[in-house]
Amino acid sequence: MFAFELDRRLKAAGLPVASVATRPGVGVDAKTPQRAGIRDATTPYQRNPYTPWAQGKDPAAWSSVRALTDPAVRGGEYFAPRGRVRGEPVQIETPARTAAPGAAVAERVWRQVEELAGVDITI
Repeated sequence: MFAFELDRRLKAAGLPVASVATRPGVGVDAKTPQRAGIRDATTPYQRNPYTPWAQGKDPAAWSSVRALTDPAVRGGEYFAPRGRVRGEPVQIETPARTAAPGAAVAERVWRQVEELAGVDITI
């Protein structure tokens, strides 16, 4: 909700910046390629019940990478794996209550984020 309100405020201010929401799906270490210091022999092994249907952490980052690099992204959009928990990143429909919750709800969320962060967010 905050990401969509941020995008609305950025557009209203005429700023050339966009806010996009992403969801990684499910990324687990067991499906992540081995890399020194990231996933190697020093990485503690933990059995994970999600491993059979999850993806590695590299593909889990694809939704965010697409949001950052796709020139067609316009802001106020939401990207997630095609298969909900894994898959190529696609734009998905955002529930109206999240993307456009109404001015009072959006303002309340904005103020709560400011309070929790301890800063005034000025656009």
